[in-house]
Amino acid sequence: MEDKIICNGMSFECELGFHPYEKKIRQKITLDLEVGVYAIDTSKKDDIDAIKMDYFEANQMLGKLFESRRYNLLETVAEDVAELLLHNFSIVSVLVKVTKYPLEMPNVPAVSYVCFRKK
Repeated sequence: MEDKIICNGMSFECELGFHPYEKKIRQKITLDLEVGVYAIDTSKKDDIDAIKMDYFEANQMLGKLFESRRYNLLETVAEDVAELLLHNFSIVSVLVKVTKYPLEMPNVPAVSYVCFRKK
């Protein structure tokens, strides 16, 4: 059975969207992550070398990702986040929820996409 690391409400800005009014505009997105990890061995309890995912480091990596490219689709953002985390940390699985706040849809406060990936 997997333990979980949960990060909620991680806020970033990125260029996201395919409509003309969304191009070249940085928009706020939020990420919610549920990361599956194997439990830390009891003999290494409270040992920082036993960390499966350093969420501070993950936050830094995600910030660099969103600075380095633009996206058309929420789906691609979620998949890139999942791939980055699975590739760089000793995790088993990740559920990624990406939420954007549509600029030209005042009747829709938020739109989200969720993906789940395993190693």
